[in-house]
Amino acid sequence: MSDTENWLNSSEVRARYRISAATLNRWDRDKELGFPQPMVINRRKLYPLTQLETWERSRASAARRSAA
Repeated sequence: MSDTENWLNSSEVRARYRISAATLNRWDRDKELGFPQPMVINRRKLYPLTQLETWERSRASAARRSAA
């Protein structure tokens, strides 16, 4: 990761996807989902924005493939 990586905290991630804290915890534990794993600093979870965007694109691609 680059030095200029942008990070989102848990609240920002929940707002981005309009999900609850419980859902975010489930996503963190579900290895098959492939959701980016956070970096934890002093019990705060920080998610790399570039990995979130990559995950979003992969989910969109998978949805398009299954719809075709």
